[in-house]
Amino acid sequence: MPDDAGHSAKDTTLARLGPFLFEIAMDAVFVVDVEADRILDANPRAAELLGYSREELRELSMSDIRPHEMEALQQFAAGVFADGTGWTDGLSCRRKAGDFVDAEIAATTFDMDGRTYLLGMVRDVSG
Repeated sequence: MPDDAGHSAKDTTLARLGPFLFEIAMDAVFVVDVEADRILDANPRAAELLGYSREELRELSMSDIRPHEMEALQQFAAGVFADGTGWTDGLSCRRKAGDFVDAEIAATTFDMDGRTYLLGMVRDVSG
């Protein structure tokens, strides 16, 4: 029984920490519905990096911030979905102001409500 109690406490702690960690992450974090080409959520660092409010980001598609390299983005996402994780430094993001930021992206997938989503951590490597 102690294992169950220990796992329950650990699960509760992780459930409470998850949203907090999303909010304070030093990298930009995006939750993406790749199938619908929608940004479902983004953390404060993502908003800061791209110059949008979080509400504006939730209204955008991935193609809005990467219109110049959609084929490369789709190939990256397909690899993440096939392997469960992925990493690239070959993509960039368009900021609200219209300029571009070179990005290093680490991504993974997760399932929720019968669908698979992408969680992307984006780091500015523009220098």
